[in-house]
Amino acid sequence: NNWNAVITFGTVAGASSYWYQVGNTSGGNNLVNTANQSNTVSTTFNNNTTYYARYAYANVPVTQLGSAEWSGFSSATPLQCSN
Repeated sequence: NNWNAVITFGTVAGASSYWYQVGNTSGGNNLVNTANQSNTVSTTFNNNTTYYARYAYANVPVTQLGSAEWSGFSSATPLQCSN
């Protein structure tokens, strides 16, 4: 089975944009590696597979991934869907 997953992260005071990474290893980004101005990201999870999500933020609305304007990444949070 596959699951449509919407991951909602907490907001950071003063943040204008967020960089999200989701992967099947801690710190990985093979599923999601994107930036936007929302605190949510959508993806598809495989059943009974553990994924890890983390984020960084910037105080400007648009900046390139990898730019020095991004904060460091948060700790990776494990996520899993199963039935």
